[in-house]
Amino acid sequence: MFMLVSALVGHSLLDAKELATLPMTAFWVGGALATIPASQLMKRIGRRHGFMVAALFGVAGGGVCTYAAYAGSFPVLCAGGVVMGVYYAFGQYYRFAAVEVADDVFRSRAISLVVAGGVIAAILGPETARWTRGVFEPAPFLGAFTALSVFSLLTFFVMNFVRMPAVDQQHGTVEARPLAKIAVQPAFIVAVLANTLGYAAMQLLIVAVPLAMAVNGFDFGETTFVMEAHVLGMFAPGFVAGAMIARYGMLNVISLGALLICASVAFAVTGIEFWNFSWAIFLVGVGWSLLFIAGTSLVTEYCRPGEQAKGQGLNDFLIFVSLTSASLSAGFILELLNWNAVALVTLPMAALIGPAALWLVAVRRRETRAAL
Repeated sequence: MFMLVSALVGHSLLDAKELATLPMTAFWVGGALATIPASQLMKRIGRRHGFMVAALFGVAGGGVCTYAAYAGSFPVLCAGGVVMGVYYAFGQYYRFAAVEVADDVFRSRAISLVVAGGVIAAILGPETARWTRGVFEPAPFLGAFTALSVFSLLTFFVMNFVRMPAVDQQHGTVEARPLAKIAVQPAFIVAVLANTLGYAAMQLLIVAVPLAMAVNGFDFGETTFVMEAHVLGMFAPGFVAGAMIARYGMLNVISLGALLICASVAFAVTGIEFWNFSWAIFLVGVGWSLLFIAGTSLVTEYCRPGEQAKGQGLNDFLIFVSLTSASLSAGFILELLNWNAVALVTLPMAALIGPAALWLVAVRRRETRAAL
């Protein structure tokens, strides 16, 4: 909902239209600042209490954004984006929490099922924005921001009934390696590339799409449909991605995700019709989903018990850094150049992921031969 609405509100408040995506950039900045502290806080107080703290940030962030829409204040909207980004940073650890209650065989499926839960968001987020758009006229989308607080409050109450094992304690105590040693592992490098480049490529497109469609004469209802298709593409593969990883392997799934992002670029640059936007944004969502689930599975593979907090925190921090860069640049590229330029920037990102996966395959083969 925030991704769909924030750029449109920013666009309506600014003369410098290239800065319209700044609230979304502020969102990712908040996430980048919070992701490592969130990991460490959960290690100290547990997942459940950590998610409850996060929900309070969500309530507060929705409130700040609501006031920004009411007052027509762009700086306040950016401030609200930072707070909502903190909420989102905590939320990224739901997938790791699922791994911690699953056995080794079920880990990839656990991650994919958590991601698949976002199918609800594919409908609920954009539709809530559409239903509440004119509730508090004349301030646009004030109702949508209010709904963010309501959803966050519901999360707070739901988490009261959830029980989870303590972070880094459910598998016993193992001496943790230094973070620098974890970070130079080939599996870490490939996981980070899959997560950061896949996320950044998707972010460039989804931040620019609402603005690009508005500029090309599409109404908000059509934009909402395209965003629903995108979020469905992001999360529906979660129902099968775990099984795909089990059957074909993480690295093959990563390579497929990269190819799908390249295919999305092809649809984006061949026209500005409704179906061009729809297929481009849907396929980049599917590609991201495969990269994110397989990349997360790699994260759980290279982090030993006792290393989860620092390894997961670094991985997600780098994701948020890439998202911040992509979000900030999307508005400038779209305003100064065009939609095709935004799409083409994502191509080298996706093209780098496949060779990285092949490199890891070669490294593992060498390690296997050396062990014989």
